[in-house]
Amino acid sequence: MKVALVTGAGGWLGSELTSNLLNSGYCVKAVDLLETAALKQLKQQFPETLEIVIGNLTEISKWEQHLEKVDYLYHLAAKVHAKPKNQADIEAFYHINRDCTQQLFDKALEYGVGKTIFVSTVAVYGKHGNTLITIDTPRNPETPYGISKHEAEMYGQQLIKENNFALTIVQPVTVYGGQDQGNFKKMYRLAQKGLTVQFGNGQNQKTVIYYQDLIAMMQQIGELSETTGKTYICGTEVVSFKQITQKYKQTTKAISIVIPASLARLTSAIGIKLGRKATNIAENIQTLMIDNIYKTNNALNNYTKFDDWNVEGEYE
Repeated sequence: MKVALVTGAGGWLGSELTSNLLNSGYCVKAVDLLETAALKQLKQQFPETLEIVIGNLTEISKWEQHLEKVDYLYHLAAKVHAKPKNQADIEAFYHINRDCTQQLFDKALEYGVGKTIFVSTVAVYGKHGNTLITIDTPRNPETPYGISKHEAEMYGQQLIKENNFALTIVQPVTVYGGQDQGNFKKMYRLAQKGLTVQFGNGQNQKTVIYYQDLIAMMQQIGELSETTGKTYICGTEVVSFKQITQKYKQTTKAISIVIPASLARLTSAIGIKLGRKATNIAENIQTLMIDNIYKTNNALNNYTKFDDWNVEGEYE
């Protein structure tokens, strides 16, 4: 029986991956800061094959022995891309996402882990306007989150070259559905209040992936021997901003407001100069207005299409 260790196993995607692995016949060591409700429920379902390990990524030495005889290490634990509020927040990104990940890679080598799958981010590429982004696109990460993940990736690449480290890097695009707390859910909450907002003609596009498809893709990429040493951008389809707002409008009967692109750009430019809260709103407007299209690895024969997605069933 294959053994997988999952860091960040108590989080949304971590618990979904843990569930998938258990249902696929794995023994799983689920590492997280605490025993979450999701992990407790899984423990009731899989008492013999799930081991919950209470452990902090900043204190790997306290639980590193659990890396012994592990076939697959899925590293999801991270400080996620919330905007830093102060210098301490910024330093935490680098310590957790870069330094601790580097230490975990070293320990995986030391304990002879069969394969490590590192869940990174497309934020390592930064913004490239309307350019199709591929794994070969020059990198220009702009946030502490993106920079820290990029530097962790570079350390992993160094270990691949120098130590034949069995590492695969996955970079999810925008994830929607489930317990997502990003722009997709925020836009739906606004639609529930009776309003959808479209900037310009709404033809700007985003590469996206449904959360269950991401989990399936991560597991599949992890299990294939030919993926070792490679990087994969994980996404399934491209949707337009108008496509998103139309779906939400049909579901909620919201009124649609179209803001001219020139006015949206002006509002965004002014907002960046008016303090942190206004800056956050302005940056969100910028994100929603631009294209984010990636050349992805869609290895799934069947996947959830955005137009078929049951938004009411998940975001209510």
